[in-house]
Order: sequence, then structure tokens, then C-alpha cells
Amino acid sequence: MITAIAAQWHEDQAGLLRADGAVGDLVPGYLDLLRSLAAPAERERVRLGVQIWAEALRAPEVEAVARAGVDAPREVVARLVRVAQDRGELPAGLPPDGLARVFIAIYQGLALQTAWDAGLDNDAYVRAVEGLVSLLTS
Repeated sequence: MITAIAAQWHEDQAGLLRADGAVGDLVPGYLDLLRSLAAPAERERVRLGVQIWAEALRAPEVEAVARAGVDAPREVVARLVRVAQDRGELPAGLPPDGLARVFIAIYQGLALQTAWDAGLDNDAYVRAVEGLVSLLTS
């Protein structure tokens, strides 16, 4: 049952990526994805995601689903990083998979903070990330 819940959670997450355009335009889409966590309904959904992460540490079948749910978007983001590097929008020396993992870590960090801190200032977090990303793209 937990594996099915994890699969559904990741399917819903992939739908958010498509709905928010995150795969179409790397930086604005990513920032929109971070902003989406401020929605009141997101807190419970994100809390479920954190519980799935914890269960993935104990159950190999849940881990497989969770890994697939992270690895697929990571590959998309790494490809988008390469495209942005080819267009001169990101430094060529950055490893695309490494940068994709940094973006995922920032998202996961915000998700975890959203799950446990009802007073989190999502806007301040996103502005800080936007400032960091602007250093990469300038």
C-alpha cells in the first residue's frame, strides 16, 4: 500500500512539473515550482512526501519508486542545464547532473521546511534562491 501511495505521490509531482512549465523554461519554471509549495493545500501533500522519504529508507520497494520519482526529473533538469549551457545561459564548466542535484536538494529542503514549519516565509526562501541562481546566470 505504501508503495502505491509513493507512486501516486510522484505521479502527482510530475503533473505539477508539467502544469507549472518547469520543464519548459528552467529557472522561471523552477522558481514557480518552489513558490507552489506556499499554497495551503501543499503542506499536507508535502508532509506525505516526507513520510515517503522516511519509509524509503526502510523498504526497498518504496525506495525504488521514490528513486524513480526523483531520477526522472533529475535527468530532465540535467538535460535542460546542458541546453542552457549550449545557449550560454549557464557556465559551461558546471556539471549538469551536479547542478540538477543541487536544484533538487533546494526543493527537498524547502519541502522539508514546509512540512514542519507553518510559519515558513516561502517568498523569502524563493527570493534567496532567485538571488543565488542569478549569480549563475549573470
